Amino acid sequence: MGRVFCKDRYSLQCTWNKDVRARRNLLAERDHGESVSFDLYPAILEQAARAAPVVVLIHGGPISLDWATRPRQWRGFQSIGELLAASGLNAVMFDHRFHRREETGPAIDDIELVLVNIGAKADELGVDDADKPELSVASQVESSAGGLPPMLIAAAGLEDVPGFKDGLNRFANASLSRSLPLDLMIHARGRHGFDVLDDDERTRDIFRRTIEFVRKHLE
Repeated sequence: MGRVFCKDRYSLQCTWNKDVRARRNLLAERDHGESVSFDLYPAILEQAARAAPVVVLIHGGPISLDWATRPRQWRGFQSIGELLAASGLNAVMFDHRFHRREETGPAIDDIELVLVNIGAKADELGVDDADKPELSVASQVESSAGGLPPMLIAAAGLEDVPGFKDGLNRFANASLSRSLPLDLMIHARGRHGFDVLDDDERTRDIFRRTIEFVRKHLE
């Protein structure tokens, strides 16, 4: 396996990207005609013994409507999709409508639409539909009696988004108090976006361990 991470103008690069052929602008359609476009990074066949499971990449925000590009076009997300495909996993990337911090409903609707469409079109997309996708949100931890699937969080020690660390602390404590399966990795010197900004051994280790975690629990 080549390098998990290298930096070129703050962009992730995979040594396998020449082998990955992304299928772009696929449509997740609503009954009333609206749709959300997504890109599929198919698992490289040599790495996948059968139809591989899907990792869905969900960007943060808010994403201003004034920005010239959308997350699906960002080289960082494209490279993560390529890396997952080269590791024997399908990856899906799409843009959702999180444009204002106080308005998350449209974004959640878009996420649910894409997840449902992936499950419904699994044969057409060539992906594994053994586990129907569901949208798990943090609020489920509060009411869970231990039924949530294994979770992994990678966080930046130098995170500067207001409220993030307090939220993470509450989430981790709630998981611990309910004996929920949570792996937590902290990049002590990592900045917000360390996966793109911080080319160091801890970042590479987090990438390796994340892919191992995903493959273990999805395949």
